[in-house]
Amino acid sequence: MATGLLAVALLILLQAPPATAEQAARQLIEEAIRLEKTPGLVLLTGSQAGSRIELSLGNRQLKPSVEPATLDTVWDLASLTKPVATATSIWILIDRQRIDPDQPVGKYLPDFKGGDRDKVTVRHLLTHVSGLPAGNSLEHYKMGKAAARARLCATPLAAAPGSKFTYSDLGYILLGWIVEDVSGQSLDRFARDAIFTPLRMADTGYLPDAAHRARCAATGPEGTTWLKGRVHDPRAHLMGGVAGHAGLFSTGPDLARYARMLLLGGELDGARIMSAGSVARMLKPETVPGGLRAPGWDSKTGYSSQRGMHLSDSAVGHGGFTGTSLWIDPKRDIFVVLLATRLHPAGKGVVNPLFGAVTTVLTAP
Repeated sequence: MATGLLAVALLILLQAPPATAEQAARQLIEEAIRLEKTPGLVLLTGSQAGSRIELSLGNRQLKPSVEPATLDTVWDLASLTKPVATATSIWILIDRQRIDPDQPVGKYLPDFKGGDRDKVTVRHLLTHVSGLPAGNSLEHYKMGKAAARARLCATPLAAAPGSKFTYSDLGYILLGWIVEDVSGQSLDRFARDAIFTPLRMADTGYLPDAAHRARCAATGPEGTTWLKGRVHDPRAHLMGGVAGHAGLFSTGPDLARYARMLLLGGELDGARIMSAGSVARMLKPETVPGGLRAPGWDSKTGYSSQRGMHLSDSAVGHGGFTGTSLWIDPKRDIFVVLLATRLHPAGKGVVNPLFGAVTTVLTAP
């Protein structure tokens, strides 16, 4: 799980634990910052009742000037977009009986057709077993959304549907387009109206405005400055910043509200996002080639290093390339949010071992 000095630090903590889990987590994070694994991060963990630990440590930006990490820092979620915006939107439409997850994708995207593509279901896309490759050429996106859609919908499958797990951005780009075609709204507007506004997640959305950009963590370089409030993912950028696989920005407290909504069966503070039955289906791990995935989430695969050692078999979660993570355990009534900026300033940060170690100490029985 953890590697190098972080593994040693975790071993020491487990053998001679500090007085509290919060102190242990703080020590691990401070060591990772010292080792330049990330300049800083925020951590929130809690249950249905609310957050019990909220920490902001280090900095959200080092260059050209230092800005401390704060709880209201806005982070580029990268692939956390997949479950929080896209899969949740899909499940809301399933809950409204607008989508059947076991129907072919072509029922909702008629241009996705031909050969084995006709056998790919919405569930296949949600669990990354559609047979689609992981990615495709960036050149496909430089001629606009319509051209990108035509090229993607004609992409040959690399495996038979259901036969192989391949983590695929392409599948979630298609899911984003399904949300748009079925709902009649753009993905960012549907997610805003159906998820973020009712949950009072005021700092969550695509395309941050100027006020939110001022609070954004820096990611990679952009010419002589740094990306702040513009999506790091190149395909999402070429599609105008709104895509099913990346592009969402949020804060730790907003993600804590989202996690509590799921732990509470789809409702928070009087706002019902979807039925408890649909939440249970969305969060239920199922066997896929090579591990367990829920339809929208990771559970136990080669991508699960952030889950730590103590979460139950019911736990689901997801990470993001920029250094983000959210894990939710309905059985134990626990959520863990970890948001870092591992790409700033040198693009060499590593946080997955840290996240696994922190989740381990926070969720020890």
